[in-house]
Amino acid sequence: MIKRLWFICAAATLVLAVASITYFSVTYLVPPAEKPVSAVWQQLVGQESVDETVIKPGTIVRIETKYACGDTMTEFQGPATKELRGLSEKQVKDIYSSDAGWEIHVLSGGIVELSRSMEDLCDRHRQYRHLGIHEQMLAIYEGPLGYNEKVLRVEQDMPLNSLPPGFSEKLEQAMDFAGQASPTKLELRKQFEFSSEQLLNTALDSIDEMNDGPAAH
Repeated sequence: MIKRLWFICAAATLVLAVASITYFSVTYLVPPAEKPVSAVWQQLVGQESVDETVIKPGTIVRIETKYACGDTMTEFQGPATKELRGLSEKQVKDIYSSDAGWEIHVLSGGIVELSRSMEDLCDRHRQYRHLGIHEQMLAIYEGPLGYNEKVLRVEQDMPLNSLPPGFSEKLEQAMDFAGQASPTKLELRKQFEFSSEQLLNTALDSIDEMNDGPAAH
């Protein structure tokens, strides 16, 4: 009986010794960069190590701003900067918060995309103008066709019923630009969308002439 107990104690001591040596070797002797994930030790202690780091030294970061006109501007794309490396997703969200409109997408290929959507137009399309309708009058809107958020001015001397035949119907199509077929969109752009104030004023002068009632602008 005593001999049997001795064997049991010896076996237990051997198991503990092997476990201790394994833990010591992995923890203190193996360089950090070469350490494997020790599934054996996790099973022994009943714990798992979870790496929450989303931006690592080799991660490519892309920062984009999407505008109401549909344009997307890439503000940065390249290896993660020193300030971002080693951050978890939560830490990144603290910097690029959802309250400010930011979204975080972890893409394949080691890419993290930080994007936000703006209700404003991009710098280029902010200079655009298009014709539309406001309170049954010919109106000038900021931006390209399809963006009817800001009326810049109303042509008080150009009510819809004074415009050339078919003109007001096309303006109604312009106000519902997103609902038009592609060929119609192309024609509306040619007639009602302008990349500068100068082109807009030239078009208004032409409408005045067709309307037989020149007006000052």
